[in-house]
Amino acid sequence: IYTTAEQLSAFRAPLQTSRKQWWETYFRPNAERLLKEPVATEPPADWIVGARPGGGPLTDELVAVLGKLEQHCFRIADRLEQLGFAYLISGDRRYADAAIAQLMEISRWDPEGVTSYRNTDRSFRALTFEPALAYDWCWAAMTPQQRQTIRQAIAKRGALFISRFRDGARPLY
Repeated sequence: IYTTAEQLSAFRAPLQTSRKQWWETYFRPNAERLLKEPVATEPPADWIVGARPGGGPLTDELVAVLGKLEQHCFRIADRLEQLGFAYLISGDRRYADAAIAQLMEISRWDPEGVTSYRNTDRSFRALTFEPALAYDWCWAAMTPQQRQTIRQAIAKRGALFISRFRDGARPLY
């Protein structure tokens, strides 16, 4: 836990003093760049790798697809983490709005589809954990409907993740 609502002002204060150079030269420019990126959409259904019908070996083509899928999902997760944290430490609503827009998009995705645990556990984890952080950090900037929609999507992915271990899941491949 980085901070609480009661300590938020004190948590943000170093951006004006001891952490100002870090904010201005590194973190803020990166967050500004991320603001310019469009909301990423759900990967195409033909990026099925781990949940491929009939199983079978991973071919070079499937490994390339897996790389594209993971890169896409990790980029989204990183964007959420960076924008959410930028909002948390600065209070700049633009960062929260961009993170919330991406969270709302992810909330529409089928957690048992192309970004499922069975298809790619690493991408599934990234789209479970980082959205939860961004949800927490951007909570104050969300409407009640956004909170409900995003919370339900995160809870569904979380329940699926836990069930993989609770139910004695076997290895992916």
